[in-house]
Amino acid sequence: QRYDCTGKAGIHPLCRITAILRMIGYGDAADRQDEYLHISETETIDSVKEFARHMVQVFGNEYLCHNPTQEEKARILALNEQRLFPGQFASWDCKHFIWKNCPIVLAGQHRGHAEGGKNTLILEAIADLDLYCWFLYFGDVGSLNDINVLDKSSIVASILDGTFDLKTEKYEINGHVRNWIYFLANGIYPDWAIFVKTVGNPITPMEILFATLQEGNRKDVERFFGVFVSRFHLLGRPLNFWYME
Repeated sequence: QRYDCTGKAGIHPLCRITAILRMIGYGDAADRQDEYLHISETETIDSVKEFARHMVQVFGNEYLCHNPTQEEKARILALNEQRLFPGQFASWDCKHFIWKNCPIVLAGQHRGHAEGGKNTLILEAIADLDLYCWFLYFGDVGSLNDINVLDKSSIVASILDGTFDLKTEKYEINGHVRNWIYFLANGIYPDWAIFVKTVGNPITPMEILFATLQEGNRKDVERFFGVFVSRFHLLGRPLNFWYME
């Protein structure tokens, strides 16, 4: 809390934090905080940006890109084995967020097929059945599709350099022994060993059963996106800030 030259106290930190949490949690407009907390629109926006920077700096390594321990892997793999997918760790997908204040010079590359052709930024995420997000990668232009995002993804880079360890205890599927985890993904993703996709046109009873189970379990990441936006209402509205970071 700062004081001016006459000794008058400025905005109390608790008032500032309240304004930040109301804006993030309720999706309130920045200028609405003036009526309730006597904080200007500019000050609220600056505070939200500063709050976000501190959250990433302090908690980013623990929550934004968290390499699971062997105990965490074992727990999740055991739960997914009960869902008839031994070796499955989580689900992998992307979501578009509308970027309202996208600069004109960047508008063309951010306009894609999603959200009615509006300017968007893409969030890539890996989420498990508990809706815990293990990896996040945000900021790709909206004109890309999921496979283009994958080519640039920091998540893939983490897998390639060993930061995200895929190895696990050996398990068997249809007579094949494997010792690495895999992810459920939709049909656009490449035919990599770490991706298990649905059957495009299931015909036999076995194919129909597999497609039903795969598509049902893959909804974990879709549920994560839904809960993510409903918990932080700011994300349910067009992104207003100019700077992507």
